[in-house]
Amino acid sequence: MFPIVSHPVIGDMHVNGTAIKLMETMPHVTRPAPVLGQDNEKIFGEFLGLTKEEITGLSERGIV
Repeated sequence: MFPIVSHPVIGDMHVNGTAIKLMETMPHVTRPAPVLGQDNEKIFGEFLGLTKEEITGLSERGIV
């Protein structure tokens, strides 16, 4: 019910598993919670359509 996952900042930690468990579609925890800003490039690039240069510019100016 409380699997252990490895977090890049705080190390191994227990997380909440899934309460519902089905025989053929057994859910499992695939990764720990992201660290702050970990998915910025994906979100800004893939979903908002910004280029790497635009994202770098935002980061250098302290916006993201």
